[in-house]
Amino acid sequence: CYWFVKERVVAAYIIREERSDLIKEETIFFGPAMVWITECTTLRNGLLAAEQLQISNLEVEGDN
Repeated sequence: CYWFVKERVVAAYIIREERSDLIKEETIFFGPAMVWITECTTLRNGLLAAEQLQISNLEVEGDN
C-alpha cells in the first residue's frame, strides 16, 4: 500500500532518445518515506531535467 512508510526507498528516472540512447539518469536515495512521495518527487525531477535539456516532446512511463 502506498500509505505505508518504508524504511529505505530508492527511485530513479531515465531520459532516453527514441533509439534508446541514454541522455540522462538519476538515482535518488530517500530515507524513511512514503512510496507515493518518492514516486512523485522522482517524476518531478525527471520532468525538470527534461525541461533543462530543452526536451519538449516526451513520453512518460512508470513502473510502479
